[in-house]
Formats: sequence, structure tokens, C-alpha cells
Amino acid sequence: MIELSVMEHGWAFPQLMRTLLDQFERDTRLKVNLRILTWENAWAELVRVGLYGDGPQVSEIGSTWLSEFVGMGALRPFSSQELGHSISAEQYLASAWTSTLVSSGAGLVDTMWAVPWVADTRLVYYRPEIFARAGVDPAWAFQTPQTLLEAGAQFQAAGLSNLIVLPTRFTHITLHNIASWLWGSGGDFLSPDCRQVQFDTPMARAAFHAYFDLIKYMSPATHGLDDHGMHASYRCGEAAAVLTGTWLQDSLPPEVAAFTQHALPPGMPYLGGSQLVIWKHTRQSAPALALVHYLTSAEVQQHFIKSTGLFPNRLDILSQETFQQDPFLQRVAEGLKQARAFPVFPLWGLVEKRLTEAFTAIWAEILSMPDADVHAIVDKHIFATARRLNTTFAAY
Repeated sequence: MIELSVMEHGWAFPQLMRTLLDQFERDTRLKVNLRILTWENAWAELVRVGLYGDGPQVSEIGSTWLSEFVGMGALRPFSSQELGHSISAEQYLASAWTSTLVSSGAGLVDTMWAVPWVADTRLVYYRPEIFARAGVDPAWAFQTPQTLLEAGAQFQAAGLSNLIVLPTRFTHITLHNIASWLWGSGGDFLSPDCRQVQFDTPMARAAFHAYFDLIKYMSPATHGLDDHGMHASYRCGEAAAVLTGTWLQDSLPPEVAAFTQHALPPGMPYLGGSQLVIWKHTRQSAPALALVHYLTSAEVQQHFIKSTGLFPNRLDILSQETFQQDPFLQRVAEGLKQARAFPVFPLWGLVEKRLTEAFTAIWAEILSMPDADVHAIVDKHIFATARRLNTTFAAY
């Protein structure tokens, strides 16, 4: 018996997974117990698996969690012999593949600790008719952070105050969004050796300023929303555009989807998603490896597109005719091929936590003061966060 834990990916996902696993059981005569975890409780559940060596043999994990489980000594690495020709770097998005290797501080180690499974990226969803009313070309508006701000000024000149809706409460989506502004400016979160932060440089802070300056072009009705409220705001027409994950498409009402078009964010898109790992406590590795090979195969992965809102990391699937014919899928494939993942090293989880807290505090302060000096508020929180993290890095 193999126990597999995966995340929830929509109402249709459990039945799809059960159907796929039934086929695996028929082909291999290996039984699989499926366990669905929610994103809210998965981290705590999987930490217990790693600490106590008890639970599933194979698990889906968030792609940014890997380094912490490696640091716990909780995972079993994959050898090149075990992966064979069916799982190789040439078959995957480059950023997805390198995110399975944990940084040693001087580059990437050779050991592979996970296999890329599903991917997601960030897209701009927009209503062309609102842009037309403002006299703004969307293709121009989303080219750079500066053109987006200029588009906002044109919206205001046309009497419109609803250029975009962004989450302004606690959510990791802000970090995922703002990464595009940072990378697109040529900045980065960390130094190449992962020993010091770089998000406090003038280049990085200018990118952050441009992101938070968008508050001037957000309708008051969209202030103070989390990611769920942001999506609802776009659905009901309170904003001309929203920047979020690929999963939003399936939740748009038909009448909204019919008039929604898509663009890449102004900068390099963020690559997220998940990976499959085998836990160190697994006694019989051959069945677990067989399951990983099955779940990462092209035959299985192509089933996920319609039911999950997530997409494969495999280049062969992203190059299929389906992705060339459908405008939305074409834009997703384009974004995934350009996207960049967060660095994978043991303290990234702390960096992500501190920045998410800082961005939440920045939004709270900006929204509490109508005439706030946005740049001063951003710099105050960014400098404080950088100092704290650099102190931790120095002692690591």
C-alpha cells in the first residue's frame, strides 16, 4: 500500500486523481491510498510527517517548501538512475527543474530532492471595453511598471478610477505579484551567494515604489481586499484589470470570461506550483518511484489542465497544439516559458515570511493615511526587513 498526499485543486480534482490512480493500480497491482490536504493545513501536516517519519510515502509540496524539508533531513533524494530518460532537465521548464535543487550558498548542489509536478504563473486579466473607454491600449499599458502607471493617469483623465485591483491584506500573492516588478527592473531578492538581501537596493526599491504607487489608480471600493475579495471585485466589474494566478479563469462567470483578455505582467512572471517528493521514512522505494514516474508522465499531466487551473511543467505538453489554438492557454504557455521561480535555499521560507509581513504592513499604513508618502512608507519597512534578515544570515 502506498499513501499519497496531494493538495486540493478544485472540486473536480479528487475524482480525477482517483480515476488516474485506479488506472495505476490496474497497471501495477499496487494499491494507493489518496489523502487530500488543504493549503491552509498542509504545511503543519507535512512538518509532522517529516519530524515523526510517519505518514504518506509520496507527497505533493509547494515548490518553495523544499529547502526546509531538506534541512530537516526528511526527504529521500532521487538518483539519475532512478529518474532515467523519462524525467530529465531537457523535458521541463528550466526554472521548475532548478527549483528541485537546494542551493548550497555557492551555487546548486547536484542532488535532486523533488520532481516538478504542476505549475502556475501570474497573468493580468482585463476588460478591453473599460480600457477602450479610457482610450488606453492594453498591449502598451502592461509593457512596464512605468507604462502601467501612465495608463492609470490616463484612466483618471478620462474620469475612471478603476485601473486595477490588487490584494491589500495578508496574502502571499502580493509577493508573487511584486516579484515581476523586481525582476523586470533587473533587481533581485538575494545576492548570488544567498548571503545577503538585495531587495533594499535603489533599483529594487524603485520597483516596489512603482507597485505600491498603483494605489492612486485603484477604486476606493477595492481597498482592503484579500485575494478572494480581489477576484470578486474583478468579476463584478469594479476594476478593469486584476493580476493573479492562472486558476482564476475557471471561476469566471461565462459572461465575464467572454469579455476578458489576458496579458503578461509588466516584468518577468513568477513561476509557482508544486513538486512530488518521497519521504525518507519510506521503506520500499520502488513502488513510490513507480508512482512518481506515473504522476509526472505526459499521459497523466495533460488531464490536469481543465480540472485544476494549474499547468504542467513539461515542455512537450506546453508545445502541444491545444496551447497554440486557445488564446488563454497560449498566453499561459508564453508566461510559463518566461517565468522565474523563487530561489531555493534553507532560509527562503523566512525571507518569504518577513517580506509578506512587510508588504501587509505597507498596505495597511498606506490605506490608513489618504495623503501618505508611499515611497517613504515602503522604504521604512523594506530597510527594517532587510536589516533583520541580514542579521539572521550573518549568524547562519
